Amino acid sequence: MPDVILAKSCRNGDGPRYHETLAGHSDMVAKSFCSLFGQVDNPSHLGQCWTRFFNIPKEWWSEFWRTGLASSCLHDMGKANSSFQAAVRRPGTTQAVRHEHFSGILLHCQSIQEWISSFCQWERVVTTILGHHLRFNYEEFCQEGLINAFQCNIEGVAALLCYTAETMGTSPMQGDISLPVLWTFDGRGGSGNLADQRDQLKSRLVRYDRNLKRDQNEARMLRAIRVALLLADSAGSAIPRRDMPLENWITEVFSPAQLLTGQHIVDKVIQPRIRQISSRSGAFRWSSFQKEAGSLSDRALLMTPCGSGKTLAAWRWIEAQLQEHPVSRVIFLYPTRGTAAEGFRDYVSWAPESDAALITGTSRFDLEGMFSNTQDERAGRDYLADDRLYALGFWPRRIFSATVDQFLAFMQNSYHSSCLLPLLADSVMVIDEVHSFDRGLFAALKGFLANFTIPVLCMTASLPANRVEDLRNLGLRVFPGTEDHACFSDLEERAHKPRYHVNKLENEQEAMQHAKDALAQGFRVLWVVNTTERCRRIAGKLDALCYHSRYRLVDRKVRHEAVVHAFQQRENPAIAVTTQVCEMSLDLDADVLISEYAPVTSLIQRMGRCNRHEHPGKDRTGTVLLYDAENLLPYSREDMAGVPGFTEAIIGRDVSQAELQDLLERHVPDTVEVQRWLAFLQAGVEASSREAMLRDSDDHTVSAVLDTEIEEYCRLRREKNPQAEGLVLPVPKREAKQDARLAGYLYAADASRYDAMLGYGNK
Repeated sequence: MPDVILAKSCRNGDGPRYHETLAGHSDMVAKSFCSLFGQVDNPSHLGQCWTRFFNIPKEWWSEFWRTGLASSCLHDMGKANSSFQAAVRRPGTTQAVRHEHFSGILLHCQSIQEWISSFCQWERVVTTILGHHLRFNYEEFCQEGLINAFQCNIEGVAALLCYTAETMGTSPMQGDISLPVLWTFDGRGGSGNLADQRDQLKSRLVRYDRNLKRDQNEARMLRAIRVALLLADSAGSAIPRRDMPLENWITEVFSPAQLLTGQHIVDKVIQPRIRQISSRSGAFRWSSFQKEAGSLSDRALLMTPCGSGKTLAAWRWIEAQLQEHPVSRVIFLYPTRGTAAEGFRDYVSWAPESDAALITGTSRFDLEGMFSNTQDERAGRDYLADDRLYALGFWPRRIFSATVDQFLAFMQNSYHSSCLLPLLADSVMVIDEVHSFDRGLFAALKGFLANFTIPVLCMTASLPANRVEDLRNLGLRVFPGTEDHACFSDLEERAHKPRYHVNKLENEQEAMQHAKDALAQGFRVLWVVNTTERCRRIAGKLDALCYHSRYRLVDRKVRHEAVVHAFQQRENPAIAVTTQVCEMSLDLDADVLISEYAPVTSLIQRMGRCNRHEHPGKDRTGTVLLYDAENLLPYSREDMAGVPGFTEAIIGRDVSQAELQDLLERHVPDTVEVQRWLAFLQAGVEASSREAMLRDSDDHTVSAVLDTEIEEYCRLRREKNPQAEGLVLPVPKREAKQDARLAGYLYAADASRYDAMLGYGNK
């Protein structure tokens, strides 16, 4: 084996740099851990937030620190083998076993095990190291592959053990390590027997797993340490690669000097937004419920009608929380990329560019041209994080608009989301549109609220009674409550005055005639259907604006802006045909809503796009016209439970939003939601990413690139141009084809089925 043991591939031909060697990388990771979390007798600001976030008893701090630092020193010990060294020097070479799996095997050797146990709990160390890449499960642990034999570099292992003793301030290991040089899966010729050691270690881990299920404090400790190592490893890899001062950079971004105050939020976010609103709509006045939102506790559910001003109320709550307990980060979460981008544009972007961040799967694309108007004071600002640091590039930022997946996917062991946990641990968080969460996402939300300690405000206009009760049982105060109604006369008036007049139509043909008549009378018409194909067909017949999910991202952005702009022109008629995307992504105000029957919560959200911003009852009511779709798709009979009773109660009369919420509670069955598996909380010793389980699976749609644009897409990707994202669109899986030029998750789509105005669908 070569004299120098590598941890990383060399990036230049002059030989390995310090942080690319095993000794150097281990040192960087140990230093990262201490920079992040502090010392055994002096936890850092983040260290204090970390143990509070994970609900770890204060008296366990020294155990957390010792286990975390020992794991940081030893985490890559398994790289000291000939198979890994060949792979890191010759990319594409197959490894005999994953390096962290071999680290676990080495830690299981009797002499090393006894030495580690002298200063910290061995089970925690080995479990933390095995799972720090989120690729450990019993089934795949140390399985035999194409390579059956390799050599262990005993000197390299011994050097790491000495370094660990020195770093930990403990006595070095005495005597011989007693490790075999040669390792095989069958132990032939006196070699180390991987299969035998693996099976013995698995038995130990199974016993520890049982203990984790009995002892919640131990389970919390393991979670906290395992993510701490993941973070230290990520920082110890990414920051030196950028030639940045590791310890100074980490210490600065998590310094107590980063604490935000309520006045900062007022000056940098709330007041600029109010000035913008006033310039468009005249003098701004806080409503009574918005003022009262500042007095809410640190866990609350804000439920007020669409268009009532929930978002500004949430920022009032943030201001109050920071006044009482300053934290370093403010996080505003939305269900979709579009709503997150709007939240960033309208609120977060007013903060200094060094503080503000948009985190979505397409944020680099979304930020391009967001402030192209040179009259806007935000024009020219650079809100992009350093993408060479990956998720760590967001660590210096303090105020975030993001999709909920970005921060809560750690509940299913997402690596990227786990890297954002230092931000989450010292934050206040608002989660908008919780009515839109599917069962998987709502389960993740409940798991988060039950197990982690930060201030959280959830918001929605309506929510089924069983979900309201779930959140109430998790400590969220429902606001306004029954006892609050008399205090907020403006909100009560808005909620109880007639907002819609609802009628039923016989079919799509009758709806078509009503749409034409309303348009001829100068009204703004929103027509919502349940499938993309009907949306395209109806929009084509009416020459209407069309908006759904199956556009290239670049075209979807244009269509979104066109629809919003058309409905802002109150003096001009407009018509748009959309799918369910309007329920969250479109902040518009229609005079007439035409909709196919849909689940009750969806109908209420669609109605919230009609007569949205006027004071109901003063000048008008919105017209709502409902009819049966030709089939249930994409919904199930279970989804549509309660719809007949709900619609029967509203058809033929005026309805207020308060009545809609009351009818929702009466007609939507209180179904018991099946407990979902949350890998971060329930997998115990195992640690494998289950990110795809965060949301209910959509096996029918895949991401694709039009077949005529694949070369252009690949060129943009090579150039790291964010415009590449603009060429991606969702298409039905049955119509997508694999293409060797595209990454594994991307497919090719038939360009002849695509139209920039109508999107993807039948020719």
